[in-house]
Amino acid sequence: MEALDAPGAWAFRVAFNLATSRFRRQAAERRAHRRIGRASTVAPAVDTAEILAVREAVAALPDRQRAAVVLRYFADLPVAQVAEILGCEPGTVKSLTSHARAQLRRRLQLEIDDNDEEEREYA
Repeated sequence: MEALDAPGAWAFRVAFNLATSRFRRQAAERRAHRRIGRASTVAPAVDTAEILAVREAVAALPDRQRAAVVLRYFADLPVAQVAEILGCEPGTVKSLTSHARAQLRRRLQLEIDDNDEEEREYA
């Protein structure tokens, strides 16, 4: 067996692929539960509503944006290393993360606004 050139990059890629598979599996389970009219039991009880909202928002990002965000902010890797892992230029990583942050901001703000409206209706 040959030695890996970048074992850290390989480990992050494996972890990212596992996380992506988990998000897809959870989304499929939620869709199946909705189809049969049951509430989803996928979300762990220890997570707060904010953590779940962020996870769902990140999971909804396009694949490359999600990869850039996960590697950049969750794995805390520098732009150059993320670019190496994704096989692109550092400028592309910056663009991907910028677009992803804008999408996350919009999505999470919409959810906050929706929650505020619900609270006002019940007040």
